[in-house]
Amino acid sequence: MKNVLALSALFVMISASTCFAQSAPVSVKPKMDMPVKMVLTGKVKALIPADAAKGTPSVIIVTEASGKDVPVFVLATTPIADKDNKPVVFGKLVVGEVIAVQCQMITGGAIEAVAIKVAG
Repeated sequence: MKNVLALSALFVMISASTCFAQSAPVSVKPKMDMPVKMVLTGKVKALIPADAAKGTPSVIIVTEASGKDVPVFVLATTPIADKDNKPVVFGKLVVGEVIAVQCQMITGGAIEAVAIKVAG
């Protein structure tokens, strides 16, 4: 009986020491294909509606203050709000109005809108 108790106590001690042992720190590197989030502000230069036959999403061309034109993919599920924060559809955006686009860079360097807000 003493042997069984001794073995049980030894097992508990080994298990406890294993549970509390520290492991070496692990270095976590971000994946290169993770989206990078940013805000893009500028004027709407062009609106290109989605083409279901070709399977392409809508695209909005935004002209930044620097004059650079930036194409941004807009999915059907992307929320779009007018200057009063009321939801609108892609087709109601107007060329020339100022917008703020919360976006992310996706695979291949393309930019995808996460949300769009008309600035005023």
